Amino acid sequence: MAVKRDYGTFSKAAPKHLKPLITNLDFQQTTGAYFLRKRESWEEGFYLQQSGYGSGNFWVEIGLSVPGMDTYWQTDPAEKSFGFIVGRRLGINLASYHSEVYPAENAEELKASLQLVAQHLQTAESWFSNFKTLKDVAKFYGKGNNNELSAANHAYFLLLAGEPEKAKIKLEYAKRKMQLTVVEHEASFKKRKPGKEALHIYELDLHRLKCVEAALRECN
Repeated sequence: MAVKRDYGTFSKAAPKHLKPLITNLDFQQTTGAYFLRKRESWEEGFYLQQSGYGSGNFWVEIGLSVPGMDTYWQTDPAEKSFGFIVGRRLGINLASYHSEVYPAENAEELKASLQLVAQHLQTAESWFSNFKTLKDVAKFYGKGNNNELSAANHAYFLLLAGEPEKAKIKLEYAKRKMQLTVVEHEASFKKRKPGKEALHIYELDLHRLKCVEAALRECN
């Protein structure tokens, strides 16, 4: 539920007050409260997200977007959406995903919180500096991600980084798991006619399997 505040719309007010505080970081506002800066093979950025529960509180996600991933997932340009494949929540402790929540009940609180956000973004430069090559991105992503979708993503990072042999191991694992999922879908459809949502999930799983198989052919 939207709550009227003395600073107007958050997605307009927050970037307006934040931009003058972070000019040295070279982030460019894209749309709404999203900011990016380009690197050689990826983009670094952050976005501000206000709570939908009416408190005015907001948080900031920082992370990396890798456009090359869309090629491997064969993403329709019309269906592309902004998001970070590698990310963290901004705050004092970037080692912890769940970090700072910034208050913005009114204009005074918003401006004070954005001062703090600007300070934390300066500190976050040390986190961004961990990524000098796509191999660094692949290594970071590989920590703690072990399902088939994560394995495929990790493999795509490795392919983009020029490591097809390592990517092949991840892709073969992802393929086996995805094949099992597709077989399970088809077995359930024999018992019960699938609904619209079940068919959508099945078609998405088929598409992912197709993408993984295409990437495997690239490794050979």
